[in-house]
Amino acid sequence: MISAIYRKGRTVKDPRQLLYHYPDLSAQRYAQLVADFHHDEKLRMAERLAAGFGGMLIPSCCIHWRTRKGIPEERKVKVGYEVYCALKP
Repeated sequence: MISAIYRKGRTVKDPRQLLYHYPDLSAQRYAQLVADFHHDEKLRMAERLAAGFGGMLIPSCCIHWRTRKGIPEERKVKVGYEVYCALKP
């Protein structure tokens, strides 16, 4: 699958077991690892959704404003503070 978001081979490991193995892990570090993991999972799910539309997921900041204005709302996905659009190539 073509991705405009991830580089090939990037994996984010599930950090939920880290507290068991490393009980001295700071709360801030653990919270950041979990937030990054869930953000990546949401992006992967959005990419699968875009592939279901027959297109690919593009960050809205990479799309011209006139084109972005014409995209229907059902093809826009907000993950965190960023908006992504499912576009057909």
